[in-house]
Amino acid sequence: MSIGIVPFAILLLIGHAIAAFFILSVLRKQYLLLQQPIEKYYRTFRIGLFALSCIIFVGILVPIVIDALTLFINTQRPDRLYTISLVYAGSNMVRDIASSLVIWLLYRISANSNRP
Repeated sequence: MSIGIVPFAILLLIGHAIAAFFILSVLRKQYLLLQQPIEKYYRTFRIGLFALSCIIFVGILVPIVIDALTLFINTQRPDRLYTISLVYAGSNMVRDIASSLVIWLLYRISANSNRP
């Protein structure tokens, strides 16, 4: 079984963009929160969450660049992908979405627990 590379690259790019959206929303909010005075316990947690979000965001950037290059640059790539490549790339996309969603949920939980 094989599938065209362009439709699959579009699907991967959309998935990675969703993951990047969640992580960027956490990074933005964490950055703004770190500018405010906060208890030391919460500050340490927020710095850790911010650092973890940065690492995940950098990890998401590489597949976004690869997907974009596949779509917009005429490289000497095959026209079709085989099952093992589809499974590998698809599982990486799912992992990126899941990890960014978990970080986003952690942010939401921590934001609610800081309220008096």
